[in-house]
Amino acid sequence: MFLRHQDAFCTHHGGRPNCGGGLSMPFSRRCEFPMQVLGHAKEWQRWNSNAFYHPGGDRSNVLPTKGGHFLREDPYVFDAAFLNITAAEAIALDPKQWIAMEVTYEACENAGMSLQRLSGTQTACYIGSGASDNRGAVERDFLHNPKHHLLGTGDEMISNRISHFFNIHGPKRHGESQMAITGGVSLMPTQDFTTHLNNLNFLKPEGRSKAFNESAGGYGRGEGCGIIILKRLADAIQEGDDIRAIIRATGANSDGFTQVGKYTLVSTAQYRAHVSPKLNQELLTLLFAGSCRLWKHRLHS
Repeated sequence: MFLRHQDAFCTHHGGRPNCGGGLSMPFSRRCEFPMQVLGHAKEWQRWNSNAFYHPGGDRSNVLPTKGGHFLREDPYVFDAAFLNITAAEAIALDPKQWIAMEVTYEACENAGMSLQRLSGTQTACYIGSGASDNRGAVERDFLHNPKHHLLGTGDEMISNRISHFFNIHGPKRHGESQMAITGGVSLMPTQDFTTHLNNLNFLKPEGRSKAFNESAGGYGRGEGCGIIILKRLADAIQEGDDIRAIIRATGANSDGFTQVGKYTLVSTAQYRAHVSPKLNQELLTLLFAGSCRLWKHRLHS
């Protein structure tokens, strides 16, 4: 599952290019992309939208919209036995943990990797997680905290769950890993973090993100999970893996005192990948079907 690109290269890890495969975002088919009303408790089991909604969201601790981008399926219903999770653990489990495990399994299926082939390998695991609304909700009822809630609600435990279930032993740095499982997962079981974001004007009142668009301003929150299996290109070719895509360059930094840092980072990554900023603008404009004004005045900077 790796897209073979003969011209791809990377300046990291001694010039060895990296490729990505086993792409899996199966929850896209389980998501409701149009804004949905949250008032039906049986359908969403989230929160009472009428209690927190305020038009425009210009008050403290309110939401600017009644809808959201949520998983269609009940996140608290899953096959615990398949994931080797006991009943006691399942009671305390943040759904983000089992979702990440299941999507990782599907990513491996997509990559043509069996559990037996993955088991015991030097495979690293990097998982990003959204806000821990579930942990906050559990800890509020401290008199009835389940026994395993500390492990079941910790975001840091997601990658550990995956590593344990798949029996992978990869270190995290210096190219010592044969592969890497990377991805992110996010759920919104309560309104807590969303209201905090709205207090700081992070949310777009219409509830939709418009990245790279001239009308961008705030974003719409959503749920989902995406996992990608990464491997060095030479290894993937040697072992006959299918190739989905090539990672030609990466970059990381901090914005510092001003926002100039983010544009410097983009320029650095483009330089490493030998990608023209003008091409980047054209692709983004085509992708988002709008005027990519964000980049116009920075093409020659």
